[in-house]
Order: sequence, then structure tokens, then C-alpha cells
Amino acid sequence: MQKLLQTNVIAPAFMSELCLPLLERGARKTIVNMSSSVSSLSGDFGPMFPTYAVTKTALNMLVRFLSLRCGRVPGARR
Repeated sequence: MQKLLQTNVIAPAFMSELCLPLLERGARKTIVNMSSSVSSLSGDFGPMFPTYAVTKTALNMLVRFLSLRCGRVPGARR
């Protein structure tokens, strides 16, 4: 579980925090992360991937908080 959290949540959070000052100065303010359909809170994926699903759901929340922090509406394209 720790390795999945490190890969899918902690590393993207760390890199995003490091890059935010550069993004704020740049013309194209984009961070791209790879999500997954197993991150859906409404899906029933059984007991196969619970840890993976939790980390991908956390990644989606991270993206949402970063969007709000930067004054963007999550999911909106510009």
C-alpha cells in the first residue's frame, strides 16, 4: 500500500507543489495526471483493487484541490 500511495498520491502532490510557481508564471497552466475508472466512488469493482482504487481517488481529490487553489474550475477546459 505504501508504494501505491507514494506513486499515485505523494509524488504527484510533491511535484505539483514544486511546479506551481513555474505554472503561475507560464502561459499554459496545465498539470496532467493519469486517473482510472476504478477511482469512481459509485463503481463496484469488488475486492480486486481496493488499495489502487483508494490511491486513484486520492489523486482525483488532489487535482480538485489544486484546481480550486489556482482559481480554476475542476474539469473545465480553457
